[in-house]
Amino acid sequence: MSRFTDSEVLFSRTLSSLAGAALLEGGWRVALRDLSSALGDVTQLRLCLSDGASDAIETYDWQRPTSGGTVQFERSARDKSASWKSIQTQHPKTAVSLLETGSKRYGRALLDDGDIFGDFPASGTLITLLDMGGVHGALAVNIDAHDADERATALEMMQRLHLPLEQAAVAHSTVATIQSQLSLSGALLDHLPFGLVTLDMTGRVLSTNAAGQRLVDLGTVLVVRDQRLYACDSAENQAVQTALQNLLSGRENPDPRLLKLYGIDGEKPWSLSISRPETPDHAGALAWTNRRPAAVICVSDRDPITTVRARQIAATYGLSPQEELLAARIAAGDSLAVIAERTQRSVETLRTQLRAVFQKAEVRTQAELVQLVLCAPTAPLQLSRA
Repeated sequence: MSRFTDSEVLFSRTLSSLAGAALLEGGWRVALRDLSSALGDVTQLRLCLSDGASDAIETYDWQRPTSGGTVQFERSARDKSASWKSIQTQHPKTAVSLLETGSKRYGRALLDDGDIFGDFPASGTLITLLDMGGVHGALAVNIDAHDADERATALEMMQRLHLPLEQAAVAHSTVATIQSQLSLSGALLDHLPFGLVTLDMTGRVLSTNAAGQRLVDLGTVLVVRDQRLYACDSAENQAVQTALQNLLSGRENPDPRLLKLYGIDGEKPWSLSISRPETPDHAGALAWTNRRPAAVICVSDRDPITTVRARQIAATYGLSPQEELLAARIAAGDSLAVIAERTQRSVETLRTQLRAVFQKAEVRTQAELVQLVLCAPTAPLQLSRA
């Protein structure tokens, strides 16, 4: 296990280090509590209101106070047929916006390269910025007062999923709490762009979200056997099992662990974060099954845009996990020979898979496949209650 550098720490500025925005009582309000601890090294936030065609017409700035506190930006009521409202952090070219057209609102999340990550209905939602290893996006969570049994504080959930990591040291941090009760469901968790696996006190797998299930099905990094989670590489599995045993042993306040896994293909590192809810009472925020999890495992690669878009292509055309991986690697510029060496598969096997990709995606050449992956728009996030 090699030491993490700052740039390799996938969760260094993730869902714990976020800015939140809520549409409350028909107005636009940004409410952030305990900013100093919640936002890491972010020193400035800017809220811009514009009509979509011209420069910002209203701008509100926040500078880091000397101590934590609650800050709110509010806009006065305005009659706009269409207007953009953007919250921007200090991260380059990162923003999440709302487009208001009459009574309809749509959210837009931008990547760090300015590309659109996704559009989604945003009426009555809380929107949070996130930064995941260079891939920036946003989550929209439906606020629904009728789902009292599912509601929980969103940022508390995010805190338990991702604790800030600084210079390879895993450290606890107080996280901002926005006092909005949000509907949490499996449908939301399935839209997270990283894998989630929950375990009970005995180490048995309780549930996985969609990305986690895809990763397990792929079988190159993690696998589930007899309801237990294992790393595919034997040496890495020893480290994973040791970390799980330490966490599930009942030791008070165990530090979360971040491990780097290469899997059996050894091509690129995956970050695996192992933590647990702080108290049994709070564990219910993560329990999208009937049993409360004792451990939460988050795993993701540092997805390039080719991988993000390959997922959309896979969902659109019904590609298998292996075909999705092949499309992403080809779009990233790898030859079949290189892919074969890194995945320990034969070139002929890859050619067979590639022909299946061509047929499903209705393309004829690798060049057309690359163009399809790189130029395909990302699909809207369809958030719905389970």
